Amino acid sequence: MRNHKSVGVAAALTILSIFTFLISGNHGIIPGSVQAQATPQMNIALQEWELIPAALSISAGDTATFNISNTGRFGHAHEVSGNGTHGHSATICGGSTTTMTVGFEFSGTYRILCPIPGHEGLGMVGEITVDGSNPARASDAYIGIPLMRISPKSGSTVPSTNLDVSVRFHDFTLNPDAIGSANVTGEG
Repeated sequence: MRNHKSVGVAAALTILSIFTFLISGNHGIIPGSVQAQATPQMNIALQEWELIPAALSISAGDTATFNISNTGRFGHAHEVSGNGTHGHSATICGGSTTTMTVGFEFSGTYRILCPIPGHEGLGMVGEITVDGSNPARASDAYIGIPLMRISPKSGSTVPSTNLDVSVRFHDFTLNPDAIGSANVTGEG
């Protein structure tokens, strides 16, 4: 009989403990401690002949929204490149604003600049330091020339031959050492 009483008391205490835990509501979680991660916002001002600020930092894995203002008189644009990442805005007229979003998968240094011919050389250049332990592979390096796709003209035909002719698409990145003194800025 004594054993049945002990089991009954233990069961009652267990049920009471569970009930108290459930109605307490907190369960060791601090309210508001779990929040959605906000997209980092980076404000950039473009003007003759500088980027303000010229140095920024962010964490690897983040995707940033750039709020870009052209506070100058001339048209400017914003470009981010490095570690296999490339993003650019359209040309922004003086007094106008735009936004652009860029993901930073790898840690390292990324270049920011105004890609309008001559503007980088006048000082519209800077860098973003991406903190983290996820470095890019050497093959992901970006040299400032966008990837190009070479495609046949739509509707083009190949003369009839006995050869099996097929069209293949290839993405490629130019090697800066192979370019030498070629005109890559579009000037002249």
